[in-house]
Amino acid sequence: MVKKSKQVKKAKKAKKAQVAKKVKKAAKSKASSSAAASVPARTRGTVEVPVPSVVQFVKMLYEQGHAEDFIKAAKEANVSITVHADSADLVRKYVGSKNLRSALAASIDDPCEGHPFECPK
Repeated sequence: MVKKSKQVKKAKKAKKAQVAKKVKKAAKSKASSSAAASVPARTRGTVEVPVPSVVQFVKMLYEQGHAEDFIKAAKEANVSITVHADSADLVRKYVGSKNLRSALAASIDDPCEGHPFECPK
């Protein structure tokens, strides 16, 4: 009888240790994810996304009717996208060759004065 109660106690103790380990692991996971979210994007690294993928994403937002919500969320989050100089040059040349400057200027609510790809830092 005494052996059985010791086994039960050991089992309960092991179970408590497992639960404590899971709680500790969950807390650690939550802390690391919130810490990563609080680190500025520049220190977390960059993500390279092809321009056609960005265009498809924006097109999808408009087709699905989510563009205005996305724009509002981006403004509230105060986020920006860094564009490589070659990509900005391609856009600038394309917009110029298709005479889209006035249409682009009229359609963009840009916090920068002038052309959006010539925005000072």
